[in-house]
Amino acid sequence: MKLLGIRLCDHDSNITITDGTKVQYHKTERYYGVKHHHMGFDLKDYLNKKGIDLSDIDDAAIIVDDQNITKVDDFVPSIGLKCKIEKLDHHLAHALSVWPLSNTEENTTDFILDGFGDYQVHHTVLKGGRPKKKHQEWNLEEQASLGMQFGEFGRKLGMQGSDIDFAGKLMALKSWYPRDVNFINSLMNIHFVDVKEIFNFNRWIEHKGSEYVAEQTKIEWFANLHMYLEDAIVRYFNLYAKPDEKISFSGGVAQNICFNEQLSKRFTNLTIPPHGTDEGLSLGAVEYLRRKHNLEHFDASGFPYWQSDEVPQTTANTETIKQTAELLAQGKVIGWYQGKGEVGPRALGNRSILMSPVQGAKQRVNEIKQREDYRPFGASILKGKERKYFTIDNSPYMLYSCTVKDDRLKEITHVDGSCRPQTVDHSNPVFQELLHEVEKLTGLPLLLNTSLNIQGKPICGSIEQAKQIKGLDNLVIGNERY
Repeated sequence: MKLLGIRLCDHDSNITITDGTKVQYHKTERYYGVKHHHMGFDLKDYLNKKGIDLSDIDDAAIIVDDQNITKVDDFVPSIGLKCKIEKLDHHLAHALSVWPLSNTEENTTDFILDGFGDYQVHHTVLKGGRPKKKHQEWNLEEQASLGMQFGEFGRKLGMQGSDIDFAGKLMALKSWYPRDVNFINSLMNIHFVDVKEIFNFNRWIEHKGSEYVAEQTKIEWFANLHMYLEDAIVRYFNLYAKPDEKISFSGGVAQNICFNEQLSKRFTNLTIPPHGTDEGLSLGAVEYLRRKHNLEHFDASGFPYWQSDEVPQTTANTETIKQTAELLAQGKVIGWYQGKGEVGPRALGNRSILMSPVQGAKQRVNEIKQREDYRPFGASILKGKERKYFTIDNSPYMLYSCTVKDDRLKEITHVDGSCRPQTVDHSNPVFQELLHEVEKLTGLPLLLNTSLNIQGKPICGSIEQAKQIKGLDNLVIGNERY
């Protein structure tokens, strides 16, 4: 059977088409070059430009916002579908999107924490294998969400761009401030989901003893709230899952590497997908259809390199890889565009800006990306060698924070001594070979790795977009160098 999953909303539209053996994943921002791009219900233009014919689709499911759900029936015929389309619950789709990494049909507890969710429910716990019944949920009428509070605080600070991205920026900023133990202790009796009370600024005014001082230390206040939440989320998960129980964590909040680090210490069987945000929902939709029709499990080979963006006609050969490694060893900044793009918001070695962590690397790359100087960079390291440099084991998707153990890595070390590494193995043989060559020349099996884009733009989805990035010393597209 040929199945179609569609996510349409006011941000991050995405499509998945699969026949069980081949997965076509489309995040439309990669094509249009607009970050968090959304199509509303004008999908026909994208399908035509991509040459996609949906007339042979056997079944389809769609995730839309509640306020738009009545429009679906009018929209279906316009895109060439001959079958009906099923409207799927937003958080169920999140939970099911974990399928490329884990079989969630087994007894699993699924935690989904969103910013807006479907604009009604933002927070759900699902219990039991094929989750159809919500074990627990919180909606926007009763409780604010973490994502909303992070976004609101970012706007108050005057951050630029989409409030969807503010949480990541605030997570980086919070590390610059000390832990106020007394204030954090004063929050201990507040339930994790009582977000409005946690973010009650009057508590900070009372703690500081002065409204003026409190206003001048707002970022310090937020930093301590974040530190509190890092511990509180573990206590919250403990209410619904045992340490050795199989659990999944998705939704926008699952991109918080500090939360993930703390959860990983407690739960030994934790799965977090790299596409935990809404861009993973179409993957959840096709999994729902697979279960509906009792089909065999999908082939997950090649994941996460499933992005249906422009693919180079060639692949970097050994000579090109060695030449690139030599440039990196000299402290050059390299744009690296290989194969298919990654599913999820993190560059994992196919749409990356790379640099050896030499002195000045962070400043140089920040200038190219036009990014705030307080934000850290991640690193990519050969799998099996991560323990020598980081307090982490096997982190293929850059989803966890950890402590840096080597003083030579200051350029990829955040102010709090942390880093967000990616472990690279044979699943990406070209990138793996590049890291091997870099190690021969520098003694370090790792590189600074950040996404191939600039501030406010999505990760490059075309060769032309990559060529437009200014300041790179070299751009390697397939086997071609520019």
